[in-house]
Parts: sequence; C-alpha cells; structure tokens
Amino acid sequence: MIELKYENYNYRRNDDALKNIVYHSLLIENNSGAMFGEGSVFVIDGTDDMELPMAQNKLEYIPPMAEGTIKLTENHEIEISHKETITNKSASRFDFWGRSYYKATIKGSVKIKNRKSENIEIAIRNFINGEVINVGSNGEILYQKQPVYSPNSESKVKWTLNLKPGEEKEITYSYWVFIK
Repeated sequence: MIELKYENYNYRRNDDALKNIVYHSLLIENNSGAMFGEGSVFVIDGTDDMELPMAQNKLEYIPPMAEGTIKLTENHEIEISHKETITNKSASRFDFWGRSYYKATIKGSVKIKNRKSENIEIAIRNFINGEVINVGSNGEILYQKQPVYSPNSESKVKWTLNLKPGEEKEITYSYWVFIK
C-alpha cells in the first residue's frame, strides 16, 4: 500500500517546507471489537532468518471495525501535484461568535504519476476543514462532522487508485468553507 498525504486550502498552503509526501505504508484493519490505542510501533522484517528493523512510527487511535496506517518510508517514485482554487465566494458575510466570514467554494485536484516499473495501489486520504460537496467516482467521504468550536465542518476523505507503470491519473473534489 502506498499512501499520500497532502495539504489543503486551509492549511499553510504557502509553506514550501510542507511538500506533498508519499509514503510506503502498512494498512491496519481493526476487525476486532476493541479499539487500538495510540502508541509506538516498531516494524520488523522477519522474512529471513534474521529479524531486521524496517521502520518506527506512531499508531494513531483506530476504532473497532475501522482502518489506519503505519508509515514505513517515503516513496520518491510517485510524482504528485496538488492544486486548490476558490471557484465562488459569497457576496455577503456570515457572523459566528463575533467574527465575520465569507462562504467560499473550493475546487481541488490531485495528479498522481507512477514512475515505478510496476503496478501500484495508492490510497489517498486527507482531512479537509470544510464541508465536502463532491469526491468524484473513486472517492468516499469517511466522515463529516460539525465541531462546536468552528463554523467549518471537519471532513475526512479517501480515494483508492491503481496505476500502471508510467500512468498518470487525476482526482477532483470540491468543498465549501467559511473564510475571512
């Protein structure tokens, strides 16, 4: 499994230090009736007679019947680019807790190119600070909730793609968000 994380409109979009990063990851499916709590994970390759350390990471909380990932290494053979633009902004402002916001619709796209010489399956997951409108045919909204401390919804989205060697695919999505 290869996993991609990217930054969206509301998160430090001009920070060059935060590049799009692709990771080789292990998918953890919690099929038990108990939660997997947060904690350190040490991954060992035990395929040979010797047990060799592969990676160390932090396992995030995984509720029962849900999934999570453990990052192993960065993958530099998957090329990605991400773009988000405001396609619509309300003429009037909305007030929340003494602050004034515009309501904006954001359209995003992620282009993925497989530079490996083999087929890959890639899972693209992201947290979006806004209410998702559309994730395309190969995407799913994992959850959307409205926190009590923000005018914006919290959304988690996921896409799963298969790419052949040299193949490039693009996913598109849209959401609305209150901005200043």
